[in-house]
Amino acid sequence: MRKPARLLYVDDAELDRELVRLALQEAPRPYELVEVGSRDDFLGKLSQDFSLVITDLNVLGFSGLDVLQLVKREMPEVPVVILTGTGSEELAVQAMKMGATDYVIKNVRHMRRLPHTIEAILENEQLRCGQRRLAEVVSAIDDCYWIFQLKQNRFVYVSPAFERILGLPVSLAYEQPQALWRTLPAEEQERLRAWFATSLLGEIELTWPDAHIRKVRVRGRRLENRLVGSLQDLTPLREAPPTKRKPRVLVVEDNDAIRRLMVTLLRREGYEVVEAGNGEQVMQAPLEPVELLVTDFAMPGMTGVELAERLQPAKVLFTSGCSLAELERRGFQADTASFLPKPFSPIQLREKVHSLLD
Repeated sequence: MRKPARLLYVDDAELDRELVRLALQEAPRPYELVEVGSRDDFLGKLSQDFSLVITDLNVLGFSGLDVLQLVKREMPEVPVVILTGTGSEELAVQAMKMGATDYVIKNVRHMRRLPHTIEAILENEQLRCGQRRLAEVVSAIDDCYWIFQLKQNRFVYVSPAFERILGLPVSLAYEQPQALWRTLPAEEQERLRAWFATSLLGEIELTWPDAHIRKVRVRGRRLENRLVGSLQDLTPLREAPPTKRKPRVLVVEDNDAIRRLMVTLLRREGYEVVEAGNGEQVMQAPLEPVELLVTDFAMPGMTGVELAERLQPAKVLFTSGCSLAELERRGFQADTASFLPKPFSPIQLREKVHSLLD
């Protein structure tokens, strides 16, 4: 069962609201009617989702077209139906120019057509939404799709991939289809004309010269007075240069929370990260070479210095809750470039790793 469309109805006159309720009882399908009778309530509803807005032009202390302007600013895709009194049709026309979809005069006779007006607008919006989605899908596809009208001898639709494949503007296909054929060599033009003349088109491969030779496959079939088909690029793609491997970083830290934080931050920076809780875990498992070892200086069992001596990585970054001066007094030799005191911020870790690897 189709979910009822949500309608926002803005009006501070109870009699007019009753008139709209009665009119919508005759609608071909049920609606969820959300009524707004105060300025604050109206402003609060602007952040919600609605399929359509019904509003008078002079309500809630607003004047003239202010309500319409607010609705179109906050909900630009939502259609708006204006309710207007007899004699204010001129204002309603002005509202249409500002983005209102339609208007209905507030009397019993005209209000009877309100449900039909709403239904027609919603069906039209659904169609436009489908067209937008289809256009988004087609524009993302590598192949070009086209429709050629035989009687008029012209293209009535060419998808955006046309320009990407042939390097020619889409406008050329629409405005000068014969000029499009002339971009082909003479022998290819003859082949294409013969192909278009066949009753069942099938497919044909053409060589289209531009800055470099481009080979394309054209497929098509006849549908009454139209030809519908596609254009596929067969030009071999140039071999992409091999991507540079991301630097591999080994993080060794016995504090689980700190280790998880470091691993998350470094992966976010694009590094390939391997982790371990202590030196023994590292030595027990086979490990590919790493560009950087990030290790706590003092861990239970194997220390960070002992681990670095065994692994011999290209670069080492030691972390410790002790200061560098305190570690030097204990006989540890390191420079500030390869030392990060705890606690450290994400920015400090990122900058230190970048300075060592980049």
